[in-house]
Formats: sequence, structure tokens, C-alpha cells
Amino acid sequence: MSTGSQPSFASEVGPPFVGLLFSIGMYGILCLQTYTYFHSYSDRRHLRYLVAIVWLVETFHTVIISDSIYYYDIVNYNNPNVLNSSTWTVNIHVVVTAFVAFLIQNFFAYRIYILSECNKLVTGIITLLSFIQLAFGSVVTIRAFTIKYFVLLTTAEWSIGSFLGTTLACDIFITLSMCYYLHGSRTGFKRTDSLVNTLILYALSTGAITAAIALANLITFFSQPTSLVTLGLNFILAKVYSNSLLATLNARKHLNARLYKTQDFTINLTGVPSSDVNFDARKTQDLPLPFAAVSGGSDETSGDNQV
Repeated sequence: MSTGSQPSFASEVGPPFVGLLFSIGMYGILCLQTYTYFHSYSDRRHLRYLVAIVWLVETFHTVIISDSIYYYDIVNYNNPNVLNSSTWTVNIHVVVTAFVAFLIQNFFAYRIYILSECNKLVTGIITLLSFIQLAFGSVVTIRAFTIKYFVLLTTAEWSIGSFLGTTLACDIFITLSMCYYLHGSRTGFKRTDSLVNTLILYALSTGAITAAIALANLITFFSQPTSLVTLGLNFILAKVYSNSLLATLNARKHLNARLYKTQDFTINLTGVPSSDVNFDARKTQDLPLPFAAVSGGSDETSGDNQV
């Protein structure tokens, strides 16, 4: 390969490589958060299983995207011809990302279902959007194995755009719904409203990050459909979802500390993830039902109010 063609090769493999670096860094944070979760909390089995599944899927995702970058950047270094075709690891990572998004979106759908006092319409919309984005993610993977070449991605424009678009729409709807129902929990009392404001800001920050990455994916794909920039951004998306889940679960200790310092127990925080399980279960029995539902407990100490 001539020297003049090297910048073209670097410009193509650079974005996915940078995306891999960010993804690996976020995977390290995820591992720390996962350890913190299992060390600090003893939630009911279905929630522990969810965390374990997300971590295992993310580990698999990290392996396959690392393998793809190794293939393009190391095995075929300075060989621009190899950039014309995709590998099975690149193809399958799309449906893996969609599956991770599906799990986390439905986790938040359940939270909104509780917080909204069982509003089936709102949670149904979120669940439907999450299923649609998973379906389109599966279609994109199938199409990728069929077309094989990046230059032909424009022939799958509708499925890729639908996958990224429904992912973005679901994230925005989750964020707006969380903020709406949390805002409805305001009481006019400074201390409780301060806690609600914290929860709203937290929902906005986590939702904005996932939505921003999904939007960036959507914009770069339609502006540069055959470029690998979109691939680099997509490498990050799954890690953003999984870290938002673990950050939500691990924040409960801090939220509980503020909750028990607050004297006004009138706001409805039923949809907030269950609190630190190290609190004595007898304390939760002394609280009004909405707060008892927040506090939860371990399998041995909690009842129907637990997550």
C-alpha cells in the first residue's frame, strides 16, 4: 500500500478503534458497578439475574467487538481492501446491543409502571418500542450477513434507521415519563421536593446520555452511511445502557440516606428502585406503604413490597 493511501485507512479504522477504547473503559466501570451491586445489595432473584445476564452479555459484546478491531487493525493492518466487507463479529454486535437495550428499557418500563400507579398505556408504549427496536436490530444483523459489504449498507437503510430511530424514541419516552411522574410527586415541602428534584435530574442525565448516543448514531449513519464512524458510536451504546442500569441500582444507598433524613413521608416514590437492603426490615413496616415499597429488602426479610 502506498503512503498516500495510509491516511484513508487510518480515517476508516480510527473511529471504531476509538469506540472500542471507550467501550472497554465503560466495561471496566460496569465490572466495578456489578461487584458493588452484588456486594452491597441482596435483592430478589429476578433482579440479581437481570444484572448477571447484562454483565455476561456485555462481556460477550466486549469480546466480539475487540475481535473485530483486532481483525481490521492488526491482522489486516494497512490493507484497505479488507474494510469493504464486514465480519461475523461486526454483524452480530448489532443484535447484542439491541438485546441489552431491550433489557434495560423494560427494566425502566417496570419502574414507570409502579411509579405511575400501574398506567398500562404508558408502560405498554415503552414495551412496544423496546420490542420493535429489538426486532429491527435482529433484521439489521440478518441483513448484514446477507449483504456482507459496507458499501451496500444503503440497501438496508430503512432497517438500520428504524432500529436507531425506535431506540432513540424509546429512550426519550422513558426519560419524559420518569420526569413527569416524579414531578407529580412534589408536595411543596422543601426537603421532600429536594429529593424529588434529585431523582428528576438523575433520570434526565441517564436518559439524555443514552438518547444522545442513539441520536449521534442516527445522524452519522444517514450523513455517512458507508463510513465506519457509526460503527464506533454503536460500540459504545450497549455500555451506556448497562451502566445506566447499574448506576440506578447502586444509587439506592445514597437515596435511602436522604429518604430517612426526610421527615415528610407523603410523596409517592414507589417507582424508585428499592433501597439499601441492609436497613432493618422492621423499619420498613413502620413507614407508609409507598415508602415501604421503596425500601424493599432481601429474599429473607422482605415481602410483596420488594422489587
